[in-house]
Amino acid sequence: MTVLWSFRQMAGIASASDQLHNFQASALGVKGGEPKYGRHGDLKPENLLWFEKGPDIDNENGILQIADFGKGKFNLMESRSRISPSAAHASPTYEPPELWLFKPISRAYDIWSLGATYLEFVTWLLLDPRGIGLFSDGRGEPNSAGIDDDTFYTIIRERNQEPYAEVRHSVLEWVAKLREHEKCSEAVHELLDLTMEELLVENPQDRGDAKKIDTRLDDIVKKAKDETV
Repeated sequence: MTVLWSFRQMAGIASASDQLHNFQASALGVKGGEPKYGRHGDLKPENLLWFEKGPDIDNENGILQIADFGKGKFNLMESRSRISPSAAHASPTYEPPELWLFKPISRAYDIWSLGATYLEFVTWLLLDPRGIGLFSDGRGEPNSAGIDDDTFYTIIRERNQEPYAEVRHSVLEWVAKLREHEKCSEAVHELLDLTMEELLVENPQDRGDAKKIDTRLDDIVKKAKDETV
């Protein structure tokens, strides 16, 4: 698997998320009614399946595709950001902070999960599979229930103040470590910038949408291609 292949897979996942978030019935060759807005609800590495061959696969290294839509939802415009947190639980490691702040769930849920997945992807790319385990161990800390978890954020509870979320210091330190790696090219730097500026953002309203992330990743893929020439 090459670096360029890896970037193309991450861009492909963003493109697929954009299509899911802004579903067009016409893409399936059927008549469209009211626009619908989808959310996968459980994006994580385990739900990205590798296909070696297929009618639409022209890459000798195969392709990654999003799978397991068991938590997926489609909603009309007026309800796309009103999903109850109690109905949205999936994989704790990749869940966004709004779930535990009891805030409404929207498509931004997937964006956070995508950011966490991208950080693990870059870890695998620069280090090796063992690096993902080290990253997980480094994130481990007790949650509000006193149980160790490896989420990418911490819920801060202070007296006379609404609870809020912060990206864990261990995540910020890990990203800094990745930036210092000898294999961290300019394209990888830009992917890390994108992830921390648009995806792993505590306030869901401040996260980039899937279309914006897809466009940024297309530019990063071009840069990665230039770096391999």
